[in-house]
Formats: sequence, C-alpha cells, structure tokens
Amino acid sequence: MSNYLNFSVRSEDDIKDWTMKKLGYPLVQVEITDDQLQICIDDAVEEFTKYVLQEVTYVGLDLEDYATSGFTLDGNVTSVFALEESTIYGDITGGINVLFSVKNTMWNAGMFPLPGSGGAAGSWVDFEAAMSYVDMIQRMTAAKFYFEFNERTQHLELIPNPTLTKMKGNICLGVNTIRPDDQQYGESWVKRFTLAGAKEIIGYVRSKYNSTQLLGGGLINASIKEEGLAEKQALLDELKSTYTFTKFFMG
Repeated sequence: MSNYLNFSVRSEDDIKDWTMKKLGYPLVQVEITDDQLQICIDDAVEEFTKYVLQEVTYVGLDLEDYATSGFTLDGNVTSVFALEESTIYGDITGGINVLFSVKNTMWNAGMFPLPGSGGAAGSWVDFEAAMSYVDMIQRMTAAKFYFEFNERTQHLELIPNPTLTKMKGNICLGVNTIRPDDQQYGESWVKRFTLAGAKEIIGYVRSKYNSTQLLGGGLINASIKEEGLAEKQALLDELKSTYTFTKFFMG
C-alpha cells in the first residue's frame, strides 16, 4: 500500500517498473531501453532536487578545523541559510546571561522588551535599534562572519578568514540538504516527469518509422512525443510555481 508519507516506489527498479506499466507494458510494445529509462529518472530527480526545499538541518564546526581556504561540507548540502558563532572575541549579541552583552545590559537596565524584565520594560523598537547598531559595529570591525558557499564544490568560505585573524571557537550553520534517493523516486512529481520523458523518447523512436504500414492495418503513430514534451513543460511550470526553491540565501 502506497501513500503520501510511505511510498511503495523506493528504488530505480520500482520506478522503471511503474513507468513501463503506465506505458502499457506488457500488453503494449514499448520502444525504450533500460538505459533510456535511467536517463529519464536522472533528469526527473535532478530537476526536482534543484528546486525543492527538502530537509533543514544544523551543522556545528570548530574554527580550528578551518583549512586555509575554508570548510568542505557534505555532498548533499544545497544551500546555507544561517550562521551563528561563538568566538574568543566574545558575543556582544549574546543572551541575558552573557556578561557585557547588549542583551544583558538592557535586561539589567530594565529595558528588555519582555514582561517581567524588571523596571519599565523597553519596547521592541528599542531592542531592534540596539541590535541594528551592534550589527553595524560588527560589519565595520569585521567581528562578524559572512560566508560564501559553492554548492558544486561544497566549499564554504568564511569572511574574515579565521586562520588569518587567529579566531577560535565554533560556528553553527543552518543548511538545506537533499534527501536520499530512495525518498525521491516515489514523489508524484518525479514519477510523472519520468513518464513524460519516456513518452518523449518513445516518440523519437517511432518517428523514424512514422506512417509505416503495420501488419493487419494501421500506421505507426509518433504523436506520443508531443504529448511527453507538453507534459514535461506543464510539470516544470508546476514545480516552479508550487514548491519552495532551495537557492535564495546569501551569507
């Protein structure tokens, strides 16, 4: 039994079998090879994982492990959307229990924008103004990390370079990752795009013999190619309008 959360299609063989049966096999002759089906599957998974935000996880890294040019992340990371740090320079944006931090100072002065903070609590406007000022100071003094991430090489570069500034401590990254293959094949979009790709290939094959007379009457019809092309375009439009993109974050 297959459902939205527990797919029955979980392997390449499963999706190939599903596609062939949707095309009418074994009752209908299907002019496509196993290698061609594999191309259709690969195309579908590549397009799906290119656009769809799948998993969010967090990764802790030690700055002492920073190579000369950066960190290399796991191969399934599609983007980095957040970076939090704790370094030897201290964290002036830390919580109310971090001595000399802005939040600690605001708490002790009764200005923290929460009930029960003591005295006359400040407003969220005061808090935002203070944090914006801190952010500006960190930018001007290079006391805050920014990053550049290349999803092709999985290379993460920190700015400023911690090996040059001799900074120590840890950073925590928020990253988007791709699910394992066995969790991709059963996705409705992936199956439908695979099927549309198979129709396109079959149409190309049949077009070589278009209008050929068949035994017993009838002609070979290659119109399935146009059907597949139209379905692929419709599915791409659906993908871009329905799902959350994976790549729109900058450090």
